[in-house]
Amino acid sequence: RRQATAGAVGFEGLWTVSGMYRGVWPKVLLYTPYQAIYMAAYVRLRDPLLDAEAGPWAFVLAGASAEIVGSVVRLPMEVAKLRMQLGVYRSSLHSARELARRPGSFFGNFVPQTLAHDCVYSALSWLSFESGRQALFLLHSSDELSLHQSLALGTVTGAAVAAATTPLDVVKTRIIGAPA
Repeated sequence: RRQATAGAVGFEGLWTVSGMYRGVWPKVLLYTPYQAIYMAAYVRLRDPLLDAEAGPWAFVLAGASAEIVGSVVRLPMEVAKLRMQLGVYRSSLHSARELARRPGSFFGNFVPQTLAHDCVYSALSWLSFESGRQALFLLHSSDELSLHQSLALGTVTGAAVAAATTPLDVVKTRIIGAPA
């Protein structure tokens, strides 16, 4: 794939178990605190906006803002994971050393990673999901969705937003995947 080879150091052993899990440790170590920060920020921002009757903008603004807040943790994780997968970094230790030595090579990707991709993805996801929930509440005269309805709505939302933001993901990957 052209996207994967742009700036890649090598793909030796890519189709091995260890090759397929390149970059897993930065993600495992940083995803939990990122998700906690992201969800806390989302709810903290969404609820006052809903109280102010911001309508669907509450979900858009809360989702995008939560990504910006969470980017402090997520951005180094994503850059390290992506560069390890592309072979730019040899190991988690190598990526951690690069972060300590040159934090700008990680946080300098704020615009392509966070603003151009993550904020758009999050805003569209929450807008689609929450708008779909409201529509289903009205349709079924209920204020709660069944597990199946939530799963179906999440599946449709995730697929639609992933399809819509894939071009942004490709651009982001090419920018971040370039050797620092």
